[in-house]
Amino acid sequence: MIILGHTKWEPGQLEEEIHENNWLVASPPESILFDLPIQKRFDETLLSLGIKCSSKLSYELGHA
Repeated sequence: MIILGHTKWEPGQLEEEIHENNWLVASPPESILFDLPIQKRFDETLLSLGIKCSSKLSYELGHA
């Protein structure tokens, strides 16, 4: 499982946020986990969900 996001975890908070669908949770195919170099697993897992990482996500850190 790859989890994308950031949170300050208090007891039960992560489970509640996953239940509320606030996290993108994926179960990648075993071929991604065992056949690909670690550097390619993130992008390939997103592709398995139909998300092309380079066009949909920002790697910039922001502050609210």
